[in-house]
Amino acid sequence: MSDRHTTDIPPALSDEQWAKGEYRTISVRATLQGQSLEIVDREIHEPGIADVSDAAALIALLNELLRRFDDPRAVTREHVSRLREIAEWIGEQPAPRAGDITNPSDDSQYRAIVADSERLNLLHDLADVIESYLPPAP
Repeated sequence: MSDRHTTDIPPALSDEQWAKGEYRTISVRATLQGQSLEIVDREIHEPGIADVSDAAALIALLNELLRRFDDPRAVTREHVSRLREIAEWIGEQPAPRAGDITNPSDDSQYRAIVADSERLNLLHDLADVIESYLPPAP
């Protein structure tokens, strides 16, 4: 399996935040408590999320809650591994050579080669995105 990361997507939570099972911002505190996720507004009267990184942290905690209760909607490291395996398999397929192009005036064969490359990159990117919402690997 490849450890290739195609994008520089930071994890939604730091290792320390995962260890605590908690994420705090100026306006929101999200805590995994038993079977529920508690969202407490600490500074303002209306609940809110301060910025995009706060939203990513909240998604990560909600996903972890789903995983803890074996909800089939939770994304897991198994999903990431499968995506990376598929991407690796696609990358191992023989690349078409110039002689494989049967009709050089028909650019559909060239477009198919480019589309495969784009799909491969998309799979790597998707694996990186999903992995960013998961706790550190054991």
